[in-house]
Amino acid sequence: MDQEQERDLRLARLEAAPRDLTDLATLLGLAFMVFGGAYLLRALTESGRVPDSAGVIIGMTYYAGWIIAAHRSAATRLTSAPFHGVTALLVALPIVWEATARFGLMSPDAAALTLADISAAAFAVAWRGGLDAVAAVAGFGTAAAAFATASSTKHFAAFSLLLIGLSVVTYWMSEQPGHAWLRWPNATAVGLSVIGVIIRALGHPPLETPGLTLIAQAAFVGTMQGSLAVRLLMLGRNARFFDVMQAASGLVIGIGDAVLVMRASPGGLGLIGAVTEILALGAFLRLADRPHLSASYHLLAAFGLVAAIAALALLCSGLILALAAITIEIITIGLGPHRLAGYAALHGAAYVLTALAASELLTASLTAWMRNPTPWPWVSAVGWLTLGTVGICATLRPPRHGDIGDLLARVGRLLLASLFVFTASGAVLMVTGPHIAGPPTDAGVFATLRITLLSLSVIGLGLATHPPQTRVFTRLVSPMLIVGGLRFVADDFRHSDPATLFIALAVSGQAWALGPRLAARGNVC
Repeated sequence: MDQEQERDLRLARLEAAPRDLTDLATLLGLAFMVFGGAYLLRALTESGRVPDSAGVIIGMTYYAGWIIAAHRSAATRLTSAPFHGVTALLVALPIVWEATARFGLMSPDAAALTLADISAAAFAVAWRGGLDAVAAVAGFGTAAAAFATASSTKHFAAFSLLLIGLSVVTYWMSEQPGHAWLRWPNATAVGLSVIGVIIRALGHPPLETPGLTLIAQAAFVGTMQGSLAVRLLMLGRNARFFDVMQAASGLVIGIGDAVLVMRASPGGLGLIGAVTEILALGAFLRLADRPHLSASYHLLAAFGLVAAIAALALLCSGLILALAAITIEIITIGLGPHRLAGYAALHGAAYVLTALAASELLTASLTAWMRNPTPWPWVSAVGWLTLGTVGICATLRPPRHGDIGDLLARVGRLLLASLFVFTASGAVLMVTGPHIAGPPTDAGVFATLRITLLSLSVIGLGLATHPPQTRVFTRLVSPMLIVGGLRFVADDFRHSDPATLFIALAVSGQAWALGPRLAARGNVC
């Protein structure tokens, strides 16, 4: 019985093969005839027998007829429906380009609107009939036609808005199983189109008006981040790699490039900062108490942090920015563990870095450690306040949960401790340097002062084993020794004389001998 079934199945396949080939040949012949009709219409239009406008209307009607045929045959003739739909698109899309670029019958705005209608009809047919080939050609073909028409007409903004809408459609169509391939090309195309609009707006003279450019950027941010928010927050789905790239592109292309366009307008920058702050608050408010094992949680936490810092930098500057960052740092590290879990310390470190940069303590410390400063930098009152806040926050230990949040918290506390040690030692260099090494700065004496301060810092870090809150600093002993050794070879041997080298070698030797031994006495957190 099994052998008879296998034989019947084999015979059925052999009989079906010629029928399949016959159907394929029939469909190819029909496609050739459709294209032949399109070229006949083009020949009549070019010869003047048919007016240009009438030729375009007839061509669009031709497309409508075949896309309707694809819709009607989708339920019963699964093979012919994709052929009808793809053929209709391959006829209609070039007509729009020719009507705009060659005949001048359409304005760029009208061409973008026509392409939107063509792709909308094709996507609707593809969605209802499950016609993947039609969806693919509608997405790729519309993007190609939009870029070609924009390049020919030198108008990009309208076609950028078209591609933004196209990207939203393909984003949600790709939610169907097996359709992930559909979202990537169109998302890439819309990003490139918005970048092209921005480049043209920044030219001299500008080729795009600031108003249209900002509309394109606002639409880009609104649709991209809006779709992401609906998917993650309202539908409760987990984040994918595409969502990470979408969130990043929204901030970089949408917000970052908007800053470039409005860089000369304080009011415009303030508005962009307010929008960015709303995005940051939206991300933070949707973080649940303990969802940090979810990929969506990681994405929202990172997105909220970057957006919050960008909003701070746009809304504040100088002293106000430093004080605002310090305030948010204290709130984040003090109260954040209840909502941000292990991310509280990491976010606090980012706000600390912002405050240090705004108070100019970070730049001054880099100057003191990397070169011989002339004139000597100084530490402002806000710098000292920031430094004290960093030291206190680094000693705060969040409650442990026994999961990845604990690792994130340790990394954040280590970053806080590193920033404190670096800027605190830099501040000490700025205070003592003028009295010991200059002015004018003696390179050899200053090199010895640096290695002495590094060595004393290593010994001090090794002693930070009690109380338990300060044990995080002992993790910096080994990195500080390595940095000190590299500085010794690169700096002291080049600039110091025998007398100062004796001091440098003595204190460096004590640091190597005592630092690790002292740190080993306590339990490093």
